[in-house]
Amino acid sequence: MKQFLRLNLLIFGVLIIIGGLLWWMKPPFVLPVIDALTGEGSYSFAYPWMFAALPVLIPALVAVYVRVKNQHVAVMAYTRDDVLGTAPKSLRQRLIGLPIVLRVAAVVALTFAAARPQAAYEETREIDGMDIYIALDMSGSMRTIDLTETELRQAELEGRRPLNRFEVAKVVLKEFVQRRRERPWSDRIGMTVFARNALPQFPLTIDYSTVLWLIDQLQLTDLN
Repeated sequence: MKQFLRLNLLIFGVLIIIGGLLWWMKPPFVLPVIDALTGEGSYSFAYPWMFAALPVLIPALVAVYVRVKNQHVAVMAYTRDDVLGTAPKSLRQRLIGLPIVLRVAAVVALTFAAARPQAAYEETREIDGMDIYIALDMSGSMRTIDLTETELRQAELEGRRPLNRFEVAKVVLKEFVQRRRERPWSDRIGMTVFARNALPQFPLTIDYSTVLWLIDQLQLTDLN
């Protein structure tokens, strides 16, 4: 029991001293942890209550260690009493307490991981550009193919399917958005489609990948 208490006091004392020194010195790698514990800065813990398990886990770990250690006590016989005090200690004897220290350190590290340290960052971007709002006709008239008889025959001979007004509009719109993406500034693009009634398709945005995908998904049957 005395050994159990001594080990617990020693371990908690070492943890308190190390924690106090790190808190006072504030090395860069410890600052996120300090911010998370104090609730200041951009760091925090998702489950801070996990640290309440440490006062239970550490004594339990020490108790198991002491119990196992007492079950394996080595006994050596000496012919002279003074030999016991003068015999040099081996490296294994000097590091006999290292396993429990490493186990406690592992428990503390796992507790920190289970508490899920998090970092939140705010980023402000200044962009130049204009707001472009597109109104796309999706009425039945967009099924019309604007080609002459000669152009239709030529397309048929070449095995090409002629595009109607709506399909041409989608091609032009995607090229227009792609050009916005390649420029150094950012124009926000929004769209409303209409037939008998108008339907907002997406608000003003600079997410050009999503804009291209939404344009590609449009079908004349959506509003007709």
